[in-house]
Amino acid sequence: MNLAILMPRYLVVACLLMPMLGSAGAPLVEDHEEDPRDLSAQATVSLTAALGTALEAVPGQAVEIELESAKTASGRTIYFDVVILTPEGKLREVAVDARSGAVIKAPDESEAREEDEDDEGDEDDEDEDEDDDEDEVRAYRRVLRHAELTLAQLVEKASLVVKGSPVEAAFETDELASCEVLFANSRYVIEVDLETRAGHITEMGLHEPDEDDDDDDEDEDD
Repeated sequence: MNLAILMPRYLVVACLLMPMLGSAGAPLVEDHEEDPRDLSAQATVSLTAALGTALEAVPGQAVEIELESAKTASGRTIYFDVVILTPEGKLREVAVDARSGAVIKAPDESEAREEDEDDEGDEDDEDEDEDDDEDEVRAYRRVLRHAELTLAQLVEKASLVVKGSPVEAAFETDELASCEVLFANSRYVIEVDLETRAGHITEMGLHEPDEDDDDDDEDEDD
C-alpha cells in the first residue's frame, strides 16, 4: 500500500514563510517527489519532535505526517507536513521546519472561520469537497477509536526494530487498527505496518516508489 495516497491536502501550504524569509515572505511551491533518503539526510529535527511541535500549535490527534520539500523565492525548504484531527472534528494541517523546528504555518480559529465563509459563498464547487472531508473525518474517528497508541508512540515502537529515520507515518483509514510508517537510511526506504493497539509489527519490507514518482524523476532528468 502507498502512504502517499493517504496524505491528502486539506490546507495548501503555499503561505508566507515569515520566520524564514523576512517580512516580504514567499509562497511555497512543492518540489517534484524527492527521494526521502535525500530529505532525511538534510533534516535536523526528528519526526517525533515535529509531531510534538505541531500538536502544541494545534491541539488534537495527529493522524498523518510526511517529510516534504518546497521551493521558495530564497531557496528550498524542508518541512514536516502534519495533519491533525481537532476536538471540534476538523482536519488541520501544520508545517514544521525540518531544520529549525519552527512552525511555518498553523491554521488558527479565524482562518477556519474564513474557510467556512468561503465554502458558503461557493457552495456548488465546494459541496463535494466538504463531503469528502466529512468522510475522511469519520474514517479517522473510527480508526482512532480502535487505537490505543498515538502516532508518535507507534513511530517509536517501529524505531526499536528498524534502522533508519522515520520520514512518513499515517493511520490507515481502510483498516481499523493499522498504521504505516516509512523509514529512510542511506541505502533503503523501509515500509512498516503496525497494529495500533500494542504496536506490534504486522508487516515490513522495502518501499517501492509510485509510478508517478518515477515519471517525475525522469522529467527532472530531461
